[in-house]
Amino acid sequence: MVSDMSSYEVNHDEGLHQHNHFEAHHHHPHHHDHWTLSSTQRIWPFVVSGVLLLAFLGLELTIGIIGHSLALISDSLHMLIDAATAFISAWVITLLKKPESDAFTFGFKRADVMMAEGQGVLFIVTGATTALEAIQHLIHPSEVRGQLVIIAAAVGIVMSFIIFWITKMSGKSMTSESGIMHAIQDMAGFGSTLVAGILISTTHFNRWDSIAALVVAFLMFKHAYEMLKKSGRILLESTPEDVDLEMIRDFIENHPASPKVRNLHVWSISSQIKTMSVHIILEDDVDCHPIQRALRKYVQEEFGITHVTIETLHPSDLIGSDSPAHHS
Repeated sequence: MVSDMSSYEVNHDEGLHQHNHFEAHHHHPHHHDHWTLSSTQRIWPFVVSGVLLLAFLGLELTIGIIGHSLALISDSLHMLIDAATAFISAWVITLLKKPESDAFTFGFKRADVMMAEGQGVLFIVTGATTALEAIQHLIHPSEVRGQLVIIAAAVGIVMSFIIFWITKMSGKSMTSESGIMHAIQDMAGFGSTLVAGILISTTHFNRWDSIAALVVAFLMFKHAYEMLKKSGRILLESTPEDVDLEMIRDFIENHPASPKVRNLHVWSISSQIKTMSVHIILEDDVDCHPIQRALRKYVQEEFGITHVTIETLHPSDLIGSDSPAHHS
């Protein structure tokens, strides 16, 4: 459904506007809150999570060795990655808080995206190693002490819930989203290990431990896929999944002045900052300012795009020009 531009038009005094049509419009009628999103990020939840994960890692590895549980030993490697990720996340938050400069005009807003890429690759490697070990133990099972597996899995579920609750306090970023999603998947992984421990204790079928290890490996692959997909889209500067370019294009072109749209691009600087640039061609006698103000308001309210660059051109500007705005 195409929105009516008139409902988004604002008074002349409410917005800043452009007088030179060849100059990209970089001013905004809103405050620059999108540059300070990372200032709300808290470091301590990641530090506390890292300490909890290291403490549990020691417990889980010890019980896994004593109880001959591949699921617990494999998951302890998972916990090692989680702990390292938690401490690195705390460092990444400090990078996100750094202000932009002439050398880094967007600051370090993609630091968490880069970390997500590395984390995804690491989980693929660890998941593959775990899956291979699980398959070998399926073929040649060893005796597993189900009671110890139950204890470790129960403690792991409680710890994962605590980390989930703590991470939710850290604020909004890809780092936080990854931590929350990871805690949920850890609870699912420990749940499968708990079920395996109960089944081993009641049926004495030791292969349940290897099956639980395969579940852990699957969750690693799932987490890696989700992280690589989301971070990859940002690094490739693809259109955010919740932004409909056709709606934006229709919104502009349905204006009574019949503007033409060229070079419409929307991409993400980070998981929290969306950017848009567009060339709009208007007839010579049309005032561009109301359209600019209405468009800024529309894309911010409908799609959360807070950094907007609009270049407005007239047909007379394009005569004999090789401007990219002249090309579709």
